[in-house]
This record gives sequence, C-alpha cells and structure tokens, in this order.
Amino acid sequence: LLLVNLLLSLKEIIAQVYYWSGMIGSVCHECSQQSSIIVVGTHADCVKNRKKLESLCIQIEKSARDAIKQLTFVQFVALNVSSFSKELDIFISLLHQSIEDVRVKCPAISLNCHLMYAFLNDK
Repeated sequence: LLLVNLLLSLKEIIAQVYYWSGMIGSVCHECSQQSSIIVVGTHADCVKNRKKLESLCIQIEKSARDAIKQLTFVQFVALNVSSFSKELDIFISLLHQSIEDVRVKCPAISLNCHLMYAFLNDK
C-alpha cells in the first residue's frame, strides 16, 4: 500500500508517489515475483469539491501508472473512512486479492499476511 494525503498539492502527491514507488522498487528488485502496489488517497472526505476530487484522482492514477514501472500497479482508491462507502468496499476487495496473491506466491511470508488474509476472507 502506498498512502498519499489528498489534502496536499498535486505536485507534492506526485513527488511522493515517484519517491515511494522508487524506494519500494529498489527494495523489492530481488524478489522473484513482481510486487503489487495499491495507491490509496487518504482524506477524500475532506475534499469538499467532488469535481476537484475526481480530477485529482485521475491525475494521481495517471502519475502512479507512469511512476510504477518495475512494479505492478493495481489501482488507485480515494478513501473516505468517515463512513462505509463504495470506495471502502473496493479497497477491502483489492486488499483481499493482493494479500491472497502474496500468500500464494510466497508461502513463507509472515504470519501477519496469513492472518490478514483470514480476517479479510471472513468479511
């Protein structure tokens, strides 16, 4: 998961996406399987202008696809965690799928990953 704060400027968000995707890519370059990245925009509930939020999300997703070359970009999700929403359901589904992929590809992965998978499987 790569978290970005949607209250920052677009320039700052894109810089963070490039920085962290590069950092993750350099750490994971020796992995036998390609790492997957879900970019999560936090504080979506604080962006009151829906058109601005939609435009911001499109620009962030495009930048994330450009930045995340050596990794697998899964999806960008803008989260409003103040209430249950369609986006939260999408996020939980993506997280479940990603953790299942990690669990299958890397059976020696941490017990935390197996526990998270079991938790999300029950949801």
